[in-house]
Amino acid sequence: MALIKCTECGKEISDKATTCPNCGAPVNAEGASTQESTPNVSSISHASTKPKKEKKKGSCLMTAVKILGIIIILFIVLSFLFGGNNDEESRTVESEDTSTTESSTTEATNEEADEVDNTFIVGDTVETEDCKISFLSAGEYDTGNEYLQPKDGYVFYQAEFEFENTGDSDLALSSMLGWECYADGYMVDQTWIGDENGLDGSISSGKKAKGSVYFEVPADAESVELEYETNFWTEDKVIFILK
Repeated sequence: MALIKCTECGKEISDKATTCPNCGAPVNAEGASTQESTPNVSSISHASTKPKKEKKKGSCLMTAVKILGIIIILFIVLSFLFGGNNDEESRTVESEDTSTTESSTTEATNEEADEVDNTFIVGDTVETEDCKISFLSAGEYDTGNEYLQPKDGYVFYQAEFEFENTGDSDLALSSMLGWECYADGYMVDQTWIGDENGLDGSISSGKKAKGSVYFEVPADAESVELEYETNFWTEDKVIFILK
């Protein structure tokens, strides 16, 4: 025997009763059974829909994971491609820097070599585009004239040269122009005290001239250098070491 609810008063009665003992209403067992079974069907229906919702959530999660995986793969590929290019660019820049450094070092070495080759001592010969200069001698000079003496603390210094014209045209020479003398790095005055000077005038192609230039330098100077400008336009110079 089972208990069912009365359709009129709602109280529980036996499913075997034909009328409700409480209100006297006839008992419809089939209707009551239907009412009793309806909630079960509803609950079953609700229960059956839950797995469907969970399945939908799981599908969205899998889709998100796949999208995330694709993004990560694309990022790795792009990083590899552009990273490789950056490495090549870095290597190229390093190579250019190395080449530039080597070039600068070579130029500096050449410049130092030019400076060394540009300095001459007594006995050396300098060859320029249009002449050959032989450095014959250098030293203190005594005028032998008591009225022609250097100022106190100074001495006269003489440098003797021979010029040979190796060009095709006349070569102009001057004992006054193009000469600069330095004692311990300081410029000193030039003086004209020699009796004869063959360095003023011009010489023909293949001919030679010999003469001297004179300067007044401190007696205690440790170094004396004489510069001669071999090209007026380019200001190229050679250096003769007098002391």
